[in-house]
Amino acid sequence: MDIEVYHDLTCPWCRIGHKNLKDAMQEWTEQSGEPFEIKYRSYMLYPEIPPRGVLFMDMMVRKMGNMSRAYQALEQISRAGAPVGLKFKFDRIEWLPNTMAPHMLLKWTDPGKKTEMAEKLYQAYFEQGHNIGDMDVLTGIAESVGYDANEAREALLDERIRHEVEKDLERAGNSGIQSIPFFIIQGRLAMAGAHPKDNFLRAFQEVKVS
Repeated sequence: MDIEVYHDLTCPWCRIGHKNLKDAMQEWTEQSGEPFEIKYRSYMLYPEIPPRGVLFMDMMVRKMGNMSRAYQALEQISRAGAPVGLKFKFDRIEWLPNTMAPHMLLKWTDPGKKTEMAEKLYQAYFEQGHNIGDMDVLTGIAESVGYDANEAREALLDERIRHEVEKDLERAGNSGIQSIPFFIIQGRLAMAGAHPKDNFLRAFQEVKVS
């Protein structure tokens, strides 16, 4: 079964949705034996962010209106992640990066390692507070997944890979996708938002019988 995942690597709800999807896929495969293929599609929540990034809390305050609402929103995310085993250490995050570079790294990653790479990027940002827009940070993550740092650095400078990311962004715009995470199952069933595992399982069943 094919699944397209539109996401951004600094989007906490994308991380939660991705975890729930992965859990649902594992349960479905254990029960049915049917494998999955995830196609990661790049989406940028804040394409206007400069390459060096912006201060994380400054952006949250601008987005939510004031500091109190920003903290409430972050607390809501932490509460949503806990039941599915995800930790969010927002106090460690200083920078909100432009996500072109981490999307490029994920594009470059071999198909069999993409899910691991996505998880490593999410974890580096949301648990360790690393700036995943920084090339040294990204090459270190690539090494942790088994890649050569110099090859990863070359990929992050490759205009062909940048163009692949840009094609995803254009595809999302042409498809009318305005919020993430956004999932397309078997090319015909769309789901927006960080759905729980059971919703994905019901969607898989619907696709199979339709």
